[in-house]
Amino acid sequence: LLGERGKAVVPVFVTIDPERDTPAALADYLKLFSDRFVGLTGTAAEIAEIARHFRVYYAKVTRKGADSYLMDHSSFVYLLGPNGTVRALFGPDTTADALAAALAERLERPS
Repeated sequence: LLGERGKAVVPVFVTIDPERDTPAALADYLKLFSDRFVGLTGTAAEIAEIARHFRVYYAKVTRKGADSYLMDHSSFVYLLGPNGTVRALFGPDTTADALAAALAERLERPS
């Protein structure tokens, strides 16, 4: 929706499940969205630190009788400025049109 202006935005996905989300698994998953995504993982301690910094909730959940677990987590898109500060926060109900409009506005005012 942003056309050429969208190339100034680098979409970054940070896993909250480093146990399963290896670099190879992240690469495969992110191909489903765009080849422009950058996938980040790390140790459990590193993930916990970044989650605390951005106030992200996450927890491993194993349902009774299940063989595997799920990850419960908050779901937000953070827009960071060039200096790494949070410029905006978008909830899970944000439409593509609303997100594109907000990004376009901020791309015009990059500070």
